[in-house]
Amino acid sequence: MAASDYHINQRLSYANSLCTVRYIGTVEGTSGEWLGVEWDEPARGKHSGEHAGKKYFDCMIHNSGSFIRPSRVTDPTLSFVQALRKKYIDHGDEDPNNPAQRPIEWGGKVVQEIGFDKIRKQLRKLQELRIVLIDGLQIDRADAEDLIQSTCPNIEELDLSRNRLESLQEVEKICRNLPNLRRLRLSGNRITSLDLDINPENPTTGFSTVTNLELEENLFSWDQISKILPYFPSVTSIDLSLNRLPCIPSTISGIPTSTIFPPKIDEIKLERNQFISLSSLAPLANLESLRKLLLAHNNISATHDDSAESTPTSPEDSNERKLVFPHVRYLDLSFNNIPTFAFIDELNAIFPDVEGMRISHNPVYHVPGMNSEEAHMLTVGRLGWKVRMLNFSTITMQERTNAELYYISKIVKEMAEVPPEREHEVTAKHSRWAELLKLHGRQYVNRDQNVEKQSLGRNLIRIEFVYNTTNTINKKIPKSTSVSALKGAVGRLFNAKPLHLSLKLVFDEPEKEIVLDDELRRLEHYVEDRVDVKMLVEAI
Repeated sequence: MAASDYHINQRLSYANSLCTVRYIGTVEGTSGEWLGVEWDEPARGKHSGEHAGKKYFDCMIHNSGSFIRPSRVTDPTLSFVQALRKKYIDHGDEDPNNPAQRPIEWGGKVVQEIGFDKIRKQLRKLQELRIVLIDGLQIDRADAEDLIQSTCPNIEELDLSRNRLESLQEVEKICRNLPNLRRLRLSGNRITSLDLDINPENPTTGFSTVTNLELEENLFSWDQISKILPYFPSVTSIDLSLNRLPCIPSTISGIPTSTIFPPKIDEIKLERNQFISLSSLAPLANLESLRKLLLAHNNISATHDDSAESTPTSPEDSNERKLVFPHVRYLDLSFNNIPTFAFIDELNAIFPDVEGMRISHNPVYHVPGMNSEEAHMLTVGRLGWKVRMLNFSTITMQERTNAELYYISKIVKEMAEVPPEREHEVTAKHSRWAELLKLHGRQYVNRDQNVEKQSLGRNLIRIEFVYNTTNTINKKIPKSTSVSALKGAVGRLFNAKPLHLSLKLVFDEPEKEIVLDDELRRLEHYVEDRVDVKMLVEAI
């Protein structure tokens, strides 16, 4: 083929590797014409559109470009129905490089295709198909309406990901003949033409029945997204992951960004983008129907952006910019860059009605000496009572009580290290302090450090810890230690979960056993003037 047979933004494929034409023409210092392409897989690229110091085209992803001769043979394309037949009807020699014969993957796991010949036989009746997965099959066009209608009219879920579709119009031509379509996947395409030929007398498009839309890894900008979403008025769940989005603008072409989303949008997935703060998502706070916000694998490290552009200039401006997502019920912030528990404290005000949260795999938990159980307790203690699910684990009432008492003990310890007149500085750093006092009562702060220094020996007690009747460790513990803090220490000693430990003191004279069941009481309340005791530790 000659260079004149190609066009800018054309989707090509070589040995099943997809790319997009970004340049057509000569390259200085070489003979003949070239195609400048950007590969979907950046590892295949050699540069970002330049040669010998001269720029010929831009790449959306750094170093993902290369030059190819127009004469190089491309993979053949298929229409929608051709791909459908190839996947579900046609036979041929087994070829592991043939996308139609690759194992089906669900959530990254390969589903073994046992008896697939039998399944293929059953799927010959294409009209009965409800779920159609024809991703990666070189599709670049629709078919005649009557052919689609007669071939597969009952499709409810359609995956057209990683194909060679360039125009949203071609996708709409397919979907308009699928009246039962509810779920549409268009991930991994590079659709550039977004205009639809709509009949003014009947503005309904083929996307009007779609409720779940996946647009992962299309490298769409918010301008492009704002043109696409109005075509999908019934969407309740949208996936915009892997689009390299750094923030959400407050307006697009003078229109508030929140208005571009369908009115019944319930779930928005923005994973693996480039967000660095929660305030960069502020326009989503205006979506009254939004219940689920998924932000895993970004680089979020702050609740608010400290840039000058986002800094309020007056109290009125500050109130207007107060960041609150009042309707969100589930939040996923896992695999981000959250640095401290202060960030978690702020979530109570920003997401006041959240009931479930995932926040694991963040730097805040990578603290030397803090095990996963302690991290979990501190997180539960800091989060409001409405949060009932954390990292896929249900928070029981007893677990919440224990976590809040443990958190209180940590705050009291901080307060003991400052003079009484500076206690407010400590409590100001813990947004739930006043609430916790109402729940669990006022707390006693012991500051008698001079006495402790003068009588260090009297304030330490030697404890023989016996774990599950077999494992024994001797340790000196301050008598001022609270039961909740003691459980944390014992958990670290025996690599056990503090919330699931029972502590029991055993005295020889007089012979008796005492269960340490008051999380706030100090050890001295139970041991009095003794200098050594035996303690049974049991996992419950």
